[in-house]
Amino acid sequence: MYRQLKLDPELKDIPVIVVSGLAKKTFYHSKKVVDMYQGESIPEPAAYIEKPPEADELLEAINSILK
Repeated sequence: MYRQLKLDPELKDIPVIVVSGLAKKTFYHSKKVVDMYQGESIPEPAAYIEKPPEADELLEAINSILK
């Protein structure tokens, strides 16, 4: 879903915070492999937070994006 958002010309500039049960290291590795396979690199998300999210971490990510 993240990849589809970043490839859509109308939606690609919207910052995305990924909140996932998938480990951050696994997400970035998968992204790198798919980028190589597809021949097109997409930008990293504005923030990546592993579940369960800490309230402070989520607020910090949101505030960072809104600055």
